[in-house]
Amino acid sequence: MGKQSTLILLMCAFLAGCSTAQVTLRKDKEGAIFPNKIPLGALRVMQVLNVEKVDVLKDPIRYEQFLRSAMGFISPYWNARDESQSLSRELSATMMPDSIIESGYLVVGRVYCCGGVQETVNRQYAFSPVSLPVNKDAFVEVRFGHNKPGEINMITRTVNDCNWVPRDPRLWVRIPYCNWMKGDEWMEVSSMITSSNHAWIKAPGNR
Repeated sequence: MGKQSTLILLMCAFLAGCSTAQVTLRKDKEGAIFPNKIPLGALRVMQVLNVEKVDVLKDPIRYEQFLRSAMGFISPYWNARDESQSLSRELSATMMPDSIIESGYLVVGRVYCCGGVQETVNRQYAFSPVSLPVNKDAFVEVRFGHNKPGEINMITRTVNDCNWVPRDPRLWVRIPYCNWMKGDEWMEVSSMITSSNHAWIKAPGNR
């Protein structure tokens, strides 16, 4: 492995550890930073990196394995117990019955592909009810929350006919696009300032 590749991996690991304060089931992390572009409460498509029954949050060792399987590595600065407890508290604060929560799935996914810091730092979490099982690598539609207690990111459906664009495997920070989006009132938002804040979304008012 060359020096440049090693440096990139170290940066990813460090940033993954530094980003744990932002991990949440209550919002799209970019929506909190760029609300004029990606408003909280919007629909967005992500690709599933890993999925497990919610009780994975009760065991920090299982939860560490869950994230390691999703991301390929974990940062030495990352604390599985703190993160799993934080996500568990957010789930407990919802208005859903305990039976629905306990039978559901915790999903971690990516909104950028494939490689680089953005994919790691911008990992997203969502809840999927037992009636809507999802598989690793599938594309799913997520209704992100508004960062309010009692509200969490919810997977609404598995979607098809989706791919990463631009269709150039050499590029990082590609975004998911599904061929039906334009006909279903989805819109592309982007920024000239940063490579993040770029997505196809369906704003809350368009549902």
